[in-house]
Amino acid sequence: MASTISRVPTRDKTVNLRTTQETIDVIDRAAKSQGRSRSDFIMDVARREAEDLLLDQPVIRVDDATFAWLQDLIANPPPPSEKLIRLLTTRAPWE
Repeated sequence: MASTISRVPTRDKTVNLRTTQETIDVIDRAAKSQGRSRSDFIMDVARREAEDLLLDQPVIRVDDATFAWLQDLIANPPPPSEKLIRLLTTRAPWE
């Protein structure tokens, strides 16, 4: 029977932060309430927040030709059409 070994990535990088005693006290209380160390708590919360922020960012992947076309369209937009002008000059029904 083959055994599986779960490997945890080595934590060999350091992050230094300056903060107030009040902030440390709050973090320590929260970490203690979960039975975790201050470092583990801070890194977990910071990583989750960073991942959430990045996941909220729109990502559009296109090939080089499409990207060049889009850049050109932004730099040189077409003149407004009659439909667009009508849309932008018509009062909204609720006004």
